Amino acid sequence: LESKTIARPDILQRCSEKVDTGELYAELNERGLSYGPYFQTIQQLQRGHNEVLAHIRLHAGLSAENPDYFLHPTLLDGCFQSLIAATSEKSHFYMPVSIRRINYHAKPGNAVWCHGKLNLLNEHSIEGELTLFDEHGHVLVEVTGLRCRALANEKNNPGGQLAQWTYAWQWQKKAAPSSVKRKGCWLVFSTASE
Repeated sequence: LESKTIARPDILQRCSEKVDTGELYAELNERGLSYGPYFQTIQQLQRGHNEVLAHIRLHAGLSAENPDYFLHPTLLDGCFQSLIAATSEKSHFYMPVSIRRINYHAKPGNAVWCHGKLNLLNEHSIEGELTLFDEHGHVLVEVTGLRCRALANEKNNPGGQLAQWTYAWQWQKKAAPSSVKRKGCWLVFSTASE
């Protein structure tokens, strides 16, 4: 079985704008996306027109747990970040909300190259695809139909915006039906003195 390959030099020709990763994370922070050290996985980033090439590396503190994953979540998140960085839009931040398909070819190591292409960019969302590959150009993972929703940049209240897009359990008290027969023995333990 022949593996898929990708030509990094061809992508580098199209993605000639070098981006300082320190400035990138500062810019993402300004958009309301604050990444801690374990999630600052983009080591190198170059942009072109609606595409990006990034070198993503797992934080050294997480490398021991990487064998437990098919694809470590922080590596995948770094790839999401790189696609978001493909846009220069600064009045919104983008939250990944769906993926149409993931094709898994081989297990990534602690570092991957990620080629991201934007297929759709409007005021409400971005959509694109990601190809993760190794140093030799062997394709490891393909993500198609990655959709990120644009949220307004409210630096003072990013949690309020996120609350609109997340779910939480809400327990509602209900009376037990009177027709339920209770059988069995009960043993109750308590550490309270009352």
